[in-house]
Amino acid sequence: MDKDTFISELEKSLAAHDVADSDEIIAEYKVHFSRKIADGYSEAEIAKKLGDPKKLAKEYVDEEGVPAKSAKPPILLGLALTDIFSTLFFIVAYAWVLALAIGTVAFVFSGACLIAAPFFSVAILGIPYLPYLPGALLGVAIIAVGVLTGVLTINCFALVKRTTAEFVRWQKAIVANKKYLRYSLFPLLGSKLRRVLRPITLIAVLIGASCFTVAYVMMASMAGSLGFWHVWEWFAYVG
Repeated sequence: MDKDTFISELEKSLAAHDVADSDEIIAEYKVHFSRKIADGYSEAEIAKKLGDPKKLAKEYVDEEGVPAKSAKPPILLGLALTDIFSTLFFIVAYAWVLALAIGTVAFVFSGACLIAAPFFSVAILGIPYLPYLPGALLGVAIIAVGVLTGVLTINCFALVKRTTAEFVRWQKAIVANKKYLRYSLFPLLGSKLRRVLRPITLIAVLIGASCFTVAYVMMASMAGSLGFWHVWEWFAYVG
């Protein structure tokens, strides 16, 4: 059974039993199909795992045919305790995403400063002496690191956002004693965005590694030592 057939039969069965919120139920199953297909499952495999759509519709009939029940007090108390720890977890998670975003801006800004060094003193970055050409290459490498950090920030934000949404859905289902249709967290991003970020990541890695290697060789050659930072007394200057 393919997706369209499954959804069509489920929709007809829900309508035949006059189930309330049938549009919301259908939408939930459509999203489930979309996410599982993105994970590599076929429509037939997903439909088989979900079961007979007519039997699924009857489960909603049973729920709708009796007065709405909320979860029992012990379950509600357990959810409340879960909220305390989960809230702390999500605060830390979103703080981590914010820190990555700030790091992205810092890397890009630092790299841009090294590239634009002729227009101001690079001492603003805590580096007392750095020849321009290897410094500019190092700046490009640092910007590349910023791009990679930006990609990581996007993925981390998507993960935290998706996890938050799934946690809220799970809690609502438990409280309302409703059927919880579990989704998968991955893939985090849409196919179009993933196709854009993949080459950007690869290019950033190649450019960053190449520019850093060339810059290091140039600085070591100019200073006459692999530890060029000692020759130019960078840390003595900072201290």
